[in-house]
Amino acid sequence: MDDCLTTAWSEYVGSDFPEEWRLDTTHWSRLMTSFFEDIEAWFKGRPKWLQDATRRLREQGTLYDSDIGELTLICKKEAGVDVDGEEVPEPVGLAEGSLLKGDSSKTIHILSISNPTGINALNPRNPLEFGKSNLVVVYGRNSAGKSGYVRILKHACGARCPGPLYPNISSDGTEEQGCKFNHLAGCTHNIVNLFF
Repeated sequence: MDDCLTTAWSEYVGSDFPEEWRLDTTHWSRLMTSFFEDIEAWFKGRPKWLQDATRRLREQGTLYDSDIGELTLICKKEAGVDVDGEEVPEPVGLAEGSLLKGDSSKTIHILSISNPTGINALNPRNPLEFGKSNLVVVYGRNSAGKSGYVRILKHACGARCPGPLYPNISSDGTEEQGCKFNHLAGCTHNIVNLFF
């Protein structure tokens, strides 16, 4: 386990990281490394424009209009479509191990969700705390808000099919939907206001 994370954990929880979790975390780290290596190998078999687009997204975090134009030219050339004498940039794929480097490999631990607005009838007096372990069980009576929090997490994490965030039926429906996430990214404690 990374010393920085262990220190942050100790400060947050008030105790040391349990020894048995250190073994699980090492196993988890090996599993994730294998996962990212498999993804890199998969990308190497994809079209050149997709490899280049992935590299640009990894390096820049977004695709700009100029990137879209260049990627379109790369795609057309690869598909055998005439590009009318336009200069087509040479596609560059992902560098070996690039998915395991940088900020994207930081461990993120969500500590709590608080201040939900405009989502279902969520109006808790206290934040939803995720506790000390890597496994959290959220339970409660019907209509307590469990599904609302699951949908918030799906939207925040970029799930493929997050489902709709329903507004509060008791309000006029114009309230902006959002909440506050308290989390650790590596060793850095952050509070983020997230709006959907």
